[in-house]
Amino acid sequence: MLTSFSSLKQLLVYAQPWRFKIYLATLYSVLNKLFDIAPEILIGVAVDLVAKGDDSWLAQFFGFQTMESQLIFLGVTTFFIWVFESLFQYLHSISWRNIAQEIEHEIRINGYSHVQSLDVNWHENQRTGNVTAILNDDVNQLERFLNDGANEIIQLLISSVAIGFIFFYVSPLIGLVAVVPIPIILLIGTFFQKNLSPRYRNVRDSAGILNLLYLIIFLEFKPLKVLFKKFVNQNELKNLANIIKNKISKPLL
Repeated sequence: MLTSFSSLKQLLVYAQPWRFKIYLATLYSVLNKLFDIAPEILIGVAVDLVAKGDDSWLAQFFGFQTMESQLIFLGVTTFFIWVFESLFQYLHSISWRNIAQEIEHEIRINGYSHVQSLDVNWHENQRTGNVTAILNDDVNQLERFLNDGANEIIQLLISSVAIGFIFFYVSPLIGLVAVVPIPIILLIGTFFQKNLSPRYRNVRDSAGILNLLYLIIFLEFKPLKVLFKKFVNQNELKNLANIIKNKISKPLL
């Protein structure tokens, strides 16, 4: 069984033709997160300015002589930070969406061509609903991951590193307290992932059964429509799917 890391590695290998676009979208995500963190830093600078006045960190670092010049600098900086944060958010949203749509389209074409090239024995041993679930539901999930998940992972890493660096710069003790929970969170996440994988496989099997039933209803097997309404739990649905498979596998082929 493939792990999450091996699946991600295979996806990166498959996405080689979009490598430049992925690098550019990653850059947009990184810059967006850095500009998103910057206002919190400016709040600390503003508090330091109010507390120390002309002796603030801003005056010492940039050489401002008056309170007014420091406030003007903070205001202009805040304006440009929000402008660039919004700009890069728009750019990374468009970039990841386009990448997701292009890869999704290519995977569907390649997957359909691969299924068409398989021999009849493979098709006889596969449930029609499972093939439909792979070509439709699984590819849709991959598209959602590329559209939202990739950006969220990148921004989570950048925010953790940037905020951790700032904490260690201000106070190593605060930085240590902020970093210590991260391995614990990763272990808890891995634990839940391993326990959810079997449940996800069960959901995938059920999705295959439902896809087969929807196919039958779409083909207007009216007597089976009546049977479908009577079977509600999972075991009965599986039994019904086996009955239907034996009844209509030859006509469908």
